[in-house]
Amino acid sequence: MLAHQKEQMKMKKNCEIYRKPFELCVNALLIAADKLDPYWPGGMDYKKINVLVFCVAGPTVFLASLALNLYLLTKIAKG
Repeated sequence: MLAHQKEQMKMKKNCEIYRKPFELCVNALLIAADKLDPYWPGGMDYKKINVLVFCVAGPTVFLASLALNLYLLTKIAKG
């Protein structure tokens, strides 16, 4: 077996660690899409949920957390 083939096999084995959590997340998105499809205008699929999570909910939570941290830091600084 050549050295680059051994390296490829090692990389493939390392990637398998991430396969199960990824598949669980994809399945959760597909289930949520099926549940929301009748209620969402124009239908719902996992891509739209992914956009909602990472482009709407994620930044909103981040900004709320940042604002709360800044508020608490200024409150602590004032004593």
